[in-house]
Amino acid sequence: MTIMKLVVWLALTAALLAVKLWPIAFMVLLAAGGVTAIEAWRGRAGPVETNEAPPASPPARRMSEEEALSVLGLKSGASAEEVRSAYRKLIAQLHPDKGGTDYLAAKINEARDLLLRSLDG
Repeated sequence: MTIMKLVVWLALTAALLAVKLWPIAFMVLLAAGGVTAIEAWRGRAGPVETNEAPPASPPARRMSEEEALSVLGLKSGASAEEVRSAYRKLIAQLHPDKGGTDYLAAKINEARDLLLRSLDG
């Protein structure tokens, strides 16, 4: 089907050039390129566009206590108040509303929650 479309586009362009309508012939060539690009993009479409099941995401890995301490910039044995203070300082700088990303905010929240849970229990 693609070769057929190419032949039709080129024939139309040649006919327009033959009658000296070169601006329209140029626009036809641009349109052909755009249509081809859209069709190529649709050919690479993801699962949402093609109703296929999305690829399986990697299993969620739980953050370790060492990672949580590193994220908040704390040393082992930090108190609950030190955890909260470090959390407030980081989240104030990296919150999505302040120009940070959702990923960073989630990691900071996860680190705080993990450390406070380990201190409570």
